[in-house]
Amino acid sequence: MTKTPAQNKGFTLIELAVVLVILGLLLGGLLMPLAARMDILQYNETRQKLALIREAINGFVLANGRFPCPASPATPSSAAGSGTENYGLAAGVVPWVTLGTPELDAWGGRFSYAVTASMQDEISANTVTPPASCTTIPASASFALCSAGSLTVNSTAGGSVALQVPAVVISHGKNGLGAYRDDGSQLSSAGASAGELQNTDGGSPFVYGETVQNGYDDFVEWISLNVLFNRMVSAGRLP
Repeated sequence: MTKTPAQNKGFTLIELAVVLVILGLLLGGLLMPLAARMDILQYNETRQKLALIREAINGFVLANGRFPCPASPATPSSAAGSGTENYGLAAGVVPWVTLGTPELDAWGGRFSYAVTASMQDEISANTVTPPASCTTIPASASFALCSAGSLTVNSTAGGSVALQVPAVVISHGKNGLGAYRDDGSQLSSAGASAGELQNTDGGSPFVYGETVQNGYDDFVEWISLNVLFNRMVSAGRLP
């Protein structure tokens, strides 16, 4: 049977436009869940790295009787000495080479690290200055059971989350505002929330948020002295 001209015509522009819109909606529906799943994977990866760093710091203290010093944040990964302790530095980035931990979070930012100065010095420096109520100076650690950290962690709402903390580790999150990269450059902190800005200056207090909200997306991990003291006593490092 011979087809009529009407039967032989192709898609009209309107029909093609409708098809493209439908395809766009379908692709958008697929891509959005994929992006959400990627975010979850990156968040979980960063949390796992932070947990690994926390345990590595605890292990370092048990082995050496002191906290590791931070690494220089502005030293490129390709430079000699990158990722190793910088003695006398109280705030910088995690010394990933010294600890054998990851250098970068899931978004390519280095982990910031701040530590109480009196807890990172050599045991031989004998700078332990416990209060009068505690007179035992340990022979195998740079701090005593009655020592306290100098760092504070607050919530995004302003209340205290942890006091007298010896050390804090920070991932600057997905937006990376204020983070150092592996080439030693620092991302701008322009547009950072108030809490994120406090986490970039290396000084206490630091700000912890349980959820990503109001522009804040940092991950903050800190060392618990009570947990560490228990391990050090068991290992014979204290008292």
